[in-house]
Amino acid sequence: MAFLFGVWHWVMPFRDYIEGKSSLSTLLIMGIGYIVLVGIMSIKWSLLYKLTGSLWMGLGDHLFNNVIVTNLVHVISNNEADSMQIVRILIGQLISFIIVLLFYIMNNKRTS
Repeated sequence: MAFLFGVWHWVMPFRDYIEGKSSLSTLLIMGIGYIVLVGIMSIKWSLLYKLTGSLWMGLGDHLFNNVIVTNLVHVISNNEADSMQIVRILIGQLISFIIVLLFYIMNNKRTS
């Protein structure tokens, strides 16, 4: 599933490349960024599932990320592209991952 999630999000930079809005190097950099991002998110959602026994926390996390980090905070440049979106999303996901990881570690210490 993580692979399909990554492929789905890779479509955006691929579309920009096909339409001539970005270069091959940008496509590759964005592709690598999405691979890292999907890896982080997959681990985080697995930890959330282990903590709660439910998929709802992962779904809520994704909704929160899309609403706050992706959609509410846009940086439009002169060429009308949100060129820093992947960086903003990576930072948001890293912060979120660290918080979830800390909760997971604390929860495991209590149950041990």
